[in-house]
Amino acid sequence: MNSKTKILTGKTFGMLKVICMAKPAIDKKGWKRTMWTCECDCGEKKDILAASLLSGSSKSCGCKSGLPSIAITIGKKYGNWTPIEQKR
Repeated sequence: MNSKTKILTGKTFGMLKVICMAKPAIDKKGWKRTMWTCECDCGEKKDILAASLLSGSSKSCGCKSGLPSIAITIGKKYGNWTPIEQKR
């Protein structure tokens, strides 16, 4: 860990809680990238780039990607379809 590395242990980013520092990743140019082991609200553990956490581009382990990004009201008509139940 160098002097510019921010300590993220214990912080929460969206659905991700940082547990500990992980083994660094090596990018295409050979640079070491700081990784953190995070636990998602769904229980999944995943190593995520520090830059992705800090920029806000990573907010879950991927489980959230199937959820709608807008609020959908059950029974309200949206174009040609009407949601009848909500799955989780």
